[in-house]
Amino acid sequence: MNRTKNIDDCIEYRRLKSIAQRVIRTTARQHWQNFCDQLTNRSRLSTVWNMAKKMDGVKSNPTSKFLLENGKPVELNKDKAEVLARAFASVSSTANYSAEFQRHKNDIEQNHPDLFTNDIPDTEMSKHLNKEFNRQELNQATTQLKKNNSR
Repeated sequence: MNRTKNIDDCIEYRRLKSIAQRVIRTTARQHWQNFCDQLTNRSRLSTVWNMAKKMDGVKSNPTSKFLLENGKPVELNKDKAEVLARAFASVSSTANYSAEFQRHKNDIEQNHPDLFTNDIPDTEMSKHLNKEFNRQELNQATTQLKKNNSR
């Protein structure tokens, strides 16, 4: 639809999208009805709430997720960090730059070192921005972010 910019494609896309949404809603309603039909006075309330959350799209019992490297699961946090670091380094590598950009980059770095100097005046703000922090402060900041998220 977006590639062709054709109005007929747009109309067909929206028609098929509405059919898909209708099927999803109908199936969800039937699934909920079947679940409710099986409830008895012995049904656990937690089961009902878990199903209600599932139907609402909220995961009630998250499963642990594995990171795969070469088709094998990586389980330890330290190993996961290494895998992610290698992936980030690979993606960020200068080897991904075009030859023309690499020549331009090398030219700038060699012939214009003044562009890389930190010659801003020492102000109250820059002192705070350049201040080192420790792991405890980082953990505290990320914990605070999790508490005040948008959900």
